Amino acid sequence: MTQRATSRPIIGQTLQRHDAERVALSSMRPTVPAHEISVHTHAEAHFIFVMSGDYLSSADNAQTILPGRTLAIFNPPGTEHADCFAAGQDLRRAHFYSLCIGPVTWRELSNAIDPPGWTQALSAMDVHALTQRIVRQLQSADIEPLDLECVAAEMLASVARPFNESLACAPAWLARVRADLREDWRSALAPAGLAQLAHRHDIHPVHLARIFRRFQRCSPGDFARHRRLELAAAYLADTHYALADVATDCGFFDQAHFTRAFATAYGYTPQQYRRALT
Repeated sequence: MTQRATSRPIIGQTLQRHDAERVALSSMRPTVPAHEISVHTHAEAHFIFVMSGDYLSSADNAQTILPGRTLAIFNPPGTEHADCFAAGQDLRRAHFYSLCIGPVTWRELSNAIDPPGWTQALSAMDVHALTQRIVRQLQSADIEPLDLECVAAEMLASVARPFNESLACAPAWLARVRADLREDWRSALAPAGLAQLAHRHDIHPVHLARIFRRFQRCSPGDFARHRRLELAAAYLADTHYALADVATDCGFFDQAHFTRAFATAYGYTPQQYRRALT
């Protein structure tokens, strides 16, 4: 009898999670042994980043990557599989990240880049920089929806048919995008910020994310956050603004969030910075 695949969420214990509605990034530990994993599907496109433990996957090229080494698995929406951590190991010592791409973001990102319709595996060498960025973002208290959308775009580009990106110098549109981020950083950091930014400049979101990082050496989210902190520093020079008002006006969750972000960027708390100016 053919085993019927059922749809289910990513299986495991969630240690940490950032959910931006359209993209979700989680740090997880497997909890279900191999013999209990049945054939199943996931409604959302997703990546699995295996950081430790031996992982068995039917993805192309997965078995040529040495057991115990970091690898990334891509599954398009609805892929049937029974991927699991191999039997005979202590699951408490295994660890992985999941990056789930919601249906709206999937349509936006896959519209023009021809992603593969089958599961694929990538070695750590192929996605090392992106994996490290994912680790840093999960550890950061200052992560925005735009960051997750850019990571999803760049990861999807790593498995999709590549763009023709043999550019020797920055394209003209990059200056316009930078100006837009400086002027309207608030909407850029909101959910769907990458899609809106790309739509305004008539550029595919994946192309924008990759080219921006290539020439700016940072993500659009990093750039918008830096602009937000510049404005906050300018407000701090005016003692008529209370610190709580600066935090609110500059789009921080609360004063504690503002203090952490400002101290990380400048080495001073907002209060210390203001005191140094006056």
